[in-house]
Amino acid sequence: MEKTPRLNFQGVTALLVEGDRHSVSVLSEILRRFGLEHQHCLETGAEAKTYVQRNAVDFFFCEAALPDMDGLDLVRWVRRSAP
Repeated sequence: MEKTPRLNFQGVTALLVEGDRHSVSVLSEILRRFGLEHQHCLETGAEAKTYVQRNAVDFFFCEAALPDMDGLDLVRWVRRSAP
């Protein structure tokens, strides 16, 4: 198996918002193999909003249909609200 290249993600933070734990696990492992170690995984839009209000996020991954809101609405909110 070919080794996944490690990129320089030092100090970079990713937020994963996904209601399905298996999907989060798979995406998180893919990102980790590329060198992105600082990840925060949340399940709902409300959790994500609270997190974004208090923390800087460099990468934002979100499913389209969250349990409590539309994922595209959350993406729009993050774009307007993030520092």
